[in-house]
Amino acid sequence: MPKKKQKPLFLKPNQNKPRNFSFFCLFDKFFRQFIISKPIHKLILISLFQASLLYADPIPDKEEQRLDESIRSHYEGLKKARELLALPKIHTLPSNTIIRFLGEYPNRTGIKIIRYNVIEDPLDRLNIKSSEEKSILLEFNGSVLSRIEYIVKIEETGSSPRTYTKILDETPMDETINDLEIHTLDGISSDLYPLSAIPNSGINKSRNSFKKNFYLKLLQESLIQLNLILQLQKQTENTNQNKRINSLKNSLNY
Repeated sequence: MPKKKQKPLFLKPNQNKPRNFSFFCLFDKFFRQFIISKPIHKLILISLFQASLLYADPIPDKEEQRLDESIRSHYEGLKKARELLALPKIHTLPSNTIIRFLGEYPNRTGIKIIRYNVIEDPLDRLNIKSSEEKSILLEFNGSVLSRIEYIVKIEETGSSPRTYTKILDETPMDETINDLEIHTLDGISSDLYPLSAIPNSGINKSRNSFKKNFYLKLLQESLIQLNLILQLQKQTENTNQNKRINSLKNSLNY
């Protein structure tokens, strides 16, 4: 009796025929840029390579429920970015940080926080060995956080073209975290991986590993960065207010 063909998880854009699914291929590009510098991601990758199931368990276990709750908690914290939308001007930023707004003040609808790191060539300081850029885009519909887009870009001098990984949540305020989409680009090749396709049954809790050791760490970094930016704005405003008060006192000869 001939073997029944397995249904593919998804198709590439503009591709009519299904292709064989491999977790090695799926996560090879996704984690490639993190293996050398971050050992914890190497452990994640090994775990993912050991995965043997092709379909994810639709029912979250207790650990996944806890991780999802933690992700939603970080989403709530990131909603504080709306305070920056209401400021006419951003006065001070941490080093290696850029901010871009969606829309014009006072009708802004989103904010993009970009952090970058450039590593010089130890043999020649005039040359750049590698560069890394992380950005989080937070979009709002009124007071509701309506979209989150996280992008990691890495480029090394003399190597293959820049690669990037994008994690997209189009409905951050719903009850489902597994509707995240993972986009990867390496040169001219691109792929789309739904988070729900990552297995989470048996010994290999691959989806839990992704959430705990990768996505939550990105959200934690972004929340720390956001809180620092908000703190710097308050400090600058307090300093400017004290200057105005002192100027007023001097004008009144106090």
